[in-house]
Amino acid sequence: MQSLRCILPLDNFRAILQNKGIGNEFDAWLTFLCEDEPEIIEKLIQKYPYFRELYSEVYKLCENLEDIMGYYTEALQEMDKNTTLYMIEEQQEQIEEQKNTIKELQEGREKDQARIAELERQLATRDR
Repeated sequence: MQSLRCILPLDNFRAILQNKGIGNEFDAWLTFLCEDEPEIIEKLIQKYPYFRELYSEVYKLCENLEDIMGYYTEALQEMDKNTTLYMIEEQQEQIEEQKNTIKELQEGREKDQARIAELERQLATRDR
């Protein structure tokens, strides 16, 4: 199943919201995502009461800063882990490229040495 991704410019929505108001449930969800003004939140809850529970959960979550810092710390640790893995992969690719370059240079050196040896033999036979 393919997921649908879209970008919603919430700053634009806020400007429209001031003029238009909360017209439908989609507007209500966008309002929930972008507004923190008590008057607008109150209007949202009056029109769509089930948002009260969502705001309550968000409020409880924000009350406990330790939990929030824990989430933040976990997210940072995951980002650090992913960054480290990415850097390791990048370094492994560089090492492989360097190995290939070294191999090519060694092969070229061996060919050059063989060519020099051949030229030295030719000179030795010519000088006789």
